[in-house]
Amino acid sequence: DTDRSRGLGDVYKRQLQESNEKLKDSIRNDIESNVIKLAHERQYTIVFHSVKVNIKADDITDDVVKALQNMK
Repeated sequence: DTDRSRGLGDVYKRQLQESNEKLKDSIRNDIESNVIKLAHERQYTIVFHSVKVNIKADDITDDVVKALQNMK
């Protein structure tokens, strides 16, 4: 019984991990599509995920968050 329970636990753990990965992918896709939309609307040629140097740039993070919230 213990081995069977452990086996079932492994199955559920794998299913949970797969479900989490699908959710992460969905969220990542929503973020990317909104970033692309905003970049296109503002005619940006490049969008940085993170910046480690001092450059002049527009931070569109808040606009992306608002667009994601409006998707609900």
